[in-house]
Amino acid sequence: MKPIVPILLAVDMAVTAGCASYKKNFKNKTVVNIGYFADSTITMLSNLDLSMSREETLLVRRFIDESAPEEQMVMQFDDQLKVDIGNMVRYSIEIVNIADSDLTETNKIYRYADYLVTFRDGLIEKHGVNFTLFDDTIEEVMAQTEFLEALRKAQPLLNAAVMAAALDVDELINAVEILSRKVDQRIDVEYADIIRYRAKLEREKFDVLTAFEIIYDAYRLDEPNLDALRDSGVIWTPEIIPEGRPTRDDLSNIGEHLHARLQALDIVQNEMRPNWEDYMATHRELDAVADQTIQSAHKARILMLTWVRAHQKMSSGTTDPAKWFDVGEVTKSLVKSAPGALL
Repeated sequence: MKPIVPILLAVDMAVTAGCASYKKNFKNKTVVNIGYFADSTITMLSNLDLSMSREETLLVRRFIDESAPEEQMVMQFDDQLKVDIGNMVRYSIEIVNIADSDLTETNKIYRYADYLVTFRDGLIEKHGVNFTLFDDTIEEVMAQTEFLEALRKAQPLLNAAVMAAALDVDELINAVEILSRKVDQRIDVEYADIIRYRAKLEREKFDVLTAFEIIYDAYRLDEPNLDALRDSGVIWTPEIIPEGRPTRDDLSNIGEHLHARLQALDIVQNEMRPNWEDYMATHRELDAVADQTIQSAHKARILMLTWVRAHQKMSSGTTDPAKWFDVGEVTKSLVKSAPGALL
């Protein structure tokens, strides 16, 4: 069974395999700029901690029903995010493969165009990209004479893909929030008796403490009145409440009765404590897992934005690779406004 938090990234396989190929093929090679782009992509996405181990959902996992529509929705958008980020990693490595190949510039561009075409169905069917726009963009890519210029001409497709992926992140976050509320209800249903007992105990303790307040005030008054105590029904042996003016012995007897009531309540509460603590711990784990998942999803969206802007800077001829992945003012404002921000 999967934990409640979706395993948002399965890029380990893509990054591990890609990294091995990348380091083997491009170490000590001459494709410095595009190699930097791929290297930075792998580093950036490898540091994106979006998974939660099974042990960290020890209490919550028994409330997960993978056949339920809420879980299915989370897994659906989770799977799409895996694909989106995996494609970013593979794309970054592929353009280094092409740039460092022994092909002519023209053939590099053709190979790049062929690679882009592999995303055609996904962009058109899943992300709503206009097929005419896609085909026209591919034609523009193939018409270039420089590989870097071909990358620049393909930028609209990458922009569309990242925007669609960012919207998928929104859908995932919404699905996680819905699932979190559903699991929250499932927890409360299982612990309904404990919740009810706890509420009754708290009300009972409050009533006893209120009765103590009446007794305390009676000690201080010259003409104490215990009508409120009698009407409250807190005293289980009402005969200990005198009809007339209570003596100090009367008040002492009532105090002892109330003290015994508190001790009995404490015994019951101590018996319930393990169940109540388990209930509260389960809710805390659910809140922590849901919060981490949502925050990680926001981080993934910010990194997507950073990545597509880095590609734009690279393909537009920015000569300093260190500036490609520089977090600009717009991205900084996005970070500040998270978790409510969108691209």
